Amino acid sequence: MDIIKETSFVSTRLEVCRHCQGTGQRDGKVCPTCGGQRIVRKTIEGKVTVQRLSVEK
Repeated sequence: MDIIKETSFVSTRLEVCRHCQGTGQRDGKVCPTCGGQRIVRKTIEGKVTVQRLSVEK
């Protein structure tokens, strides 16, 4: 299969902390994941590859 296009990407965004549901507290203590800030920075890195299909006849 021939690679037609290949692109890498990085996506960064702020999200509500899943561990404390955005309260900043977990089990009566400061959330260890967000440090009480209620939000976290999430970074996703990846690669997209487009290939031509080989169709057998």
